[in-house]
Amino acid sequence: MRSPAATVTRIALGVVLLALAWRAADVLQAALSAVGFTLNLDYGEGIVLQQALLVTGPRAYGDIAQYPFIVFHYPPGYLLAVHALASLGLDLVGAARSLSIAATLAMATAIGAIVHTALGGGRAGRAALFGAAVGALALFAFSPVPHWMPLARVDMLAIAFTLSGLALAIHAPDRPWLTLGAALLFSLAVYTRQTTLAAPLAATLMLLFASPRAALRLIAAGLAISLLALAAAMLLTEGGFLRHLLLYNINRYGQQGLWMTYRFAIGHAVPIGIALVAALGLAWTLLRPGWRALRQALRTRTETRATTAVLLYLAISTPLLALALKSGSSVNYFLEWICGCAMVIGILSGRAAAALRDGTARRAPVAAAAVLAAGLLVLHLARLPDPRHGVLSHPAYAPRFMHALVELVRSSPKPVLSDDMVLLLRAGKEVPWEPAIFAELASLGRWDEARLVEMIRAGRFGLAVTIGDRGDLMFDSRYNPPVAAALDAAFPRRIRHAWLVIRLPEGSDWTPPP
Repeated sequence: MRSPAATVTRIALGVVLLALAWRAADVLQAALSAVGFTLNLDYGEGIVLQQALLVTGPRAYGDIAQYPFIVFHYPPGYLLAVHALASLGLDLVGAARSLSIAATLAMATAIGAIVHTALGGGRAGRAALFGAAVGALALFAFSPVPHWMPLARVDMLAIAFTLSGLALAIHAPDRPWLTLGAALLFSLAVYTRQTTLAAPLAATLMLLFASPRAALRLIAAGLAISLLALAAAMLLTEGGFLRHLLLYNINRYGQQGLWMTYRFAIGHAVPIGIALVAALGLAWTLLRPGWRALRQALRTRTETRATTAVLLYLAISTPLLALALKSGSSVNYFLEWICGCAMVIGILSGRAAAALRDGTARRAPVAAAAVLAAGLLVLHLARLPDPRHGVLSHPAYAPRFMHALVELVRSSPKPVLSDDMVLLLRAGKEVPWEPAIFAELASLGRWDEARLVEMIRAGRFGLAVTIGDRGDLMFDSRYNPPVAAALDAAFPRRIRHAWLVIRLPEGSDWTPPP
């Protein structure tokens, strides 16, 4: 006969799974609704898309002193994928956003696979499946994921590659051929976003103790693939590849990133707290039998390798959170750490389900802990903001206004400066200059903005569209005083529409539709 404690635990776990599934479905629907949005969903979308158009040509990773002024912030993985999709005749913006959505679903799948392995795989039955489902769905319990999921940005594809590599590396001691697959996926991840290092480091450390031979194979294959790719990139770009990634892609550290990190931690205190408690508990269960027992388990038990890899991944990705403190950074720097949290939450949930099967959950303290954690997590899910991007429902961004703005830019016989670079691409224009990174470079003396100032004052641009105006934090971080003064002189007429400022030359009579 089932005890009351076991019944309560079963109900609590079921409610959590349903709540997570509801949240994930809501997030997916919101992401799909954002694919066709006319303007940018994020400042970085447009410049990434412009890079995707240029990545196979001579201007990729080129001279930043030559007009148009473009810095390539990332390796070419995502850029080449988007370029390939666009070459099939697909809409550039829609294809890039759809790729990110698909990559996010691949991330969730990889998380589920790793958690399933950590719980014993098929031998563990429904408990492992339950933990895998919770781990995969827990990804969407963190608001940075729905925010970043539909964006034309490199991050989701890179993390999908790196988590898939980790899933393969766990099985490498038993199936050596998987080492090459893991090395290839890790290399693809690093050549999509250069900071995706947590998973390959975690896999290497785990394998050094589980199977030194497999670790050496992973290192050798990874280095061979990466160095060959680096040699090709340097040859094709005449050395520009590393110049862009190391010398030009720079950001100062500031208080804005610290405040963003604080808000993330406070807003996600419940899942973060559950994840950290789970991680400490898992580490204790691994280390309690002693070092020799752990090494033996790593050699012989796939679930021990998976759990160890997850804990190492979470630990290594923790100091990488400091990247969020950079000027201009965003919540994408939390994504890998979130994946680690989702995995340990999944493992904890699977072990709770196994306790039901084994009878441990009949104990009142176990049931009380399960109910408390489940209740807090459901409450957290209920308090999360709407996963839709705010611009999708903002009254100022009616289709009529967006169409009129696109047509205004399209009708200009001259290039157009714009913070919303998706707007330029929609209008068939090229991105002439990306404000944020060149403001950083000019401030550090690594780029001379005098030529741009001269071009603006000489009337080389038809109009400008900025986010905010002088005195606004965002504007002042992207437009140094000489550039801002040149914009004021060249475009004295300003129309503010929500957070966009449309800067027009003297004599322009354009007005936004009512």
